[in-house]
Parts: sequence; structure tokens; C-alpha cells
Amino acid sequence: MRTEIDGIAVHCRYDKIAEIGELTEHPKNPNTHPNYQLERLAEIIRGTGWRQPITISAESGYIVKGHGRYQAAKLAGFTQVPVEVQHYDSDEQELADLIADNRMAELAVMDKLSLGTTLQELQESGIGAFYLTGYTATDLDALMAQAEAPDFEHIEELLQDGLGGAGEKPESDIFSVSFNFPKEEQADIEAYIKREGKEAIAQMIMREAGCLHD
Repeated sequence: MRTEIDGIAVHCRYDKIAEIGELTEHPKNPNTHPNYQLERLAEIIRGTGWRQPITISAESGYIVKGHGRYQAAKLAGFTQVPVEVQHYDSDEQELADLIADNRMAELAVMDKLSLGTTLQELQESGIGAFYLTGYTATDLDALMAQAEAPDFEHIEELLQDGLGGAGEKPESDIFSVSFNFPKEEQADIEAYIKREGKEAIAQMIMREAGCLHD
């Protein structure tokens, strides 16, 4: 039989169900969680149930993973939470695990177009799952705009990478140069040139070549 606490199903594995007042946040946790994030997280827990427990250290008794879930539960008025207890060989190992849990998520690279497409599918499904992702309709619009926008910074890098050997003083007043770019970059590069203008790009090249100074 599935466990329920505060009327919310517990789907994850856990070692015990603890009163929320028994838990203590780690004093060295560097992450902070604004209320808007906690409100979204609480709504997700209400909608999908507990999918991850709150991890505490058997040695210190502090929360190591799940500070956001703990704070969201408090904000929402939950009385109990599922808890997993883990052992650590040292205080340093415990602290490293706390920091790594946050850091590994930061290092992920998001494919914005893929994410946006998936969110659109959920939004169009009509079953309300979209609102349990943590994203809003405004978030989705901004995400799709970013995914479809040309990567101008990447184009600047391509231009600068093609400057090898530039900087020699020309024999005449005007000369021309050409660059070869990957075919798949054509649309973005043309959009970049249209936005920046040829003169600005020429100045950038001359600056990189040492002919101009800011």
C-alpha cells in the first residue's frame, strides 16, 4: 500500500517519515531559495507526490540534499516529509557531497529548443502537466525566443578565429578579404552582418589585427 503524508503520495524510497520540525538545515549550505521557487516546488510536490526524499547525514543530523524540498514543505504547511539517511566517513566528505549535489546540476547544458518543444507538447496536452514542470507560459515564450534567436556571440568567435595572419599593412588604400564558414552557419552569419553592418565588422577585424585601439 502506498504511503501518504499530508494527503500526498510518497513514490520515492525513504528510511523514515519524519516530522518536519525534527529536521535541521546544514549551516554551510550555500544555496538560497526565493519564495517564488519554493511555491512552484510545493505545487509540483502536491501534483506529482514526493519523488525524492530529503537526505540527512547520520553523523551530523543535518540536511545534505533537499534543502529546497524541505523549505517548500515548510512554506506549504506540510507536517511530515520522507527522509533518507546516509553515512559519511568525515565532515569533509559530507560537505563535499552537499556542494557537489548543487554543482553537478549547474554544469548541465540545456538544449533550449528541445526543452521548449517538450514543454509545448505538455502545454498542448490539456491535462495540466505543463504547470508541474516549474515553468510558466511566460517562461516558455522567453525560452522559445532564445532558442530561435541567432547565436551572435558564436558568430563573433568565428570571425575572430578567421583573423590569423591579418594585420599586415596593405600596399594600397583598400583591399578585400574573404572568410569561409560552415554552411550550417549561413543564416545566423547573414543575420549578424545585417544587424551589425559591414563597417562595424571591419572595425572589429582591424581592432583584432592591432590597427585600431579602443
